[in-house]
Amino acid sequence: MHYSKKSVWILLTFMFLWYSCGSDPATSDNPDSTTGQLTIRLTDSPAEYESVYIAVDEVILLGSGEPYTLMDTMMVIDLLEWQNGMTTILAQGDIPQGDYTDVQLKIGYAVARVDQENYPVKVDFNDKSGRIVAIPFSIQAGDIAEVVLDFDASRSIKNTGTSGNPEFELVPKIRAVIPSATGSIEGTVTNVGDAAAAYAVSSGDTIAGTYVNKIDGSFKLAFLPEGNYTVAIENSSGDAHLQSGVAVSTGGSNSLGMITLQTSSSGNTVCGNGVCEDGEDENNCPSDCGQSNGGPICGNGICEDGEDENNCPSDCGNTGPSEHFDTERAKPGVVGAVSWRSQTEINRDHHGSND
Repeated sequence: MHYSKKSVWILLTFMFLWYSCGSDPATSDNPDSTTGQLTIRLTDSPAEYESVYIAVDEVILLGSGEPYTLMDTMMVIDLLEWQNGMTTILAQGDIPQGDYTDVQLKIGYAVARVDQENYPVKVDFNDKSGRIVAIPFSIQAGDIAEVVLDFDASRSIKNTGTSGNPEFELVPKIRAVIPSATGSIEGTVTNVGDAAAAYAVSSGDTIAGTYVNKIDGSFKLAFLPEGNYTVAIENSSGDAHLQSGVAVSTGGSNSLGMITLQTSSSGNTVCGNGVCEDGEDENNCPSDCGQSNGGPICGNGICEDGEDENNCPSDCGNTGPSEHFDTERAKPGVVGAVSWRSQTEINRDHHGSND
């Protein structure tokens, strides 16, 4: 078949126009249409419930531009299914390039399951209008980024009733991180027992926690900012292990190897549990028994004269962005004096506080 020059020119012109109209907006010259991809994942810490369900109605990104809705279809999640470094995708999609400062979650309802019964959890008005979690990041055209929200169910749900007539209220405590800027701690407990849990503590703040796997004894404390931590592990019988000066580096995983919990009924002492037990004194366990000479006490959470990040990393080590952690004590201690304190929760609103 013979084509004239005019026919060929028309065909090429049509193909050029078709290709131009169908080009990927992320690679076009229009800066308003350039996008990158963002995935927001959710994980959780241990809580004394059988299940904790939350319904997230919307996920909105706040930043230098207009608020951007990343997800607006209700998603129901059992928080307690996502621990030990496991995450679930909360929202994912293309977003305009630019600088972002916060993730806003709109929570519709919540349910706590206790003793095989489901209890409605009152959702605070501010959380229905949008719980804001600070997490600054930038994204350019073609970038692929991730954010992890560590939703601490134990501290987020408060029982305002009685043991016989419980009434629950949701006040979310959420820690947000860029996973590529974090590290982890892992290990294996040889004698798990019942309901063993592991926690990473820094300067008195419990940064992350997880249940120990009942089958193989493994645990992973994930998404930790670079720094030094005390690892506290305890089961429901009170058997415990405490290890200070555990370093975490960005992108790395510090393995503690095989760990045997010290049985509380065996008469073994646990230095660092906040109790000055038989066999401990100010010399062999100053963190529990203090020092009679008035010198510094390693383990009291204060970097005193004579202490530094080498001889007392638990008090003076680089704990990362500690300004992101408030100092409100929220729950009784783990392993004696290792205190729970509120995790990262920066509930800023561009129009006022959510508190």
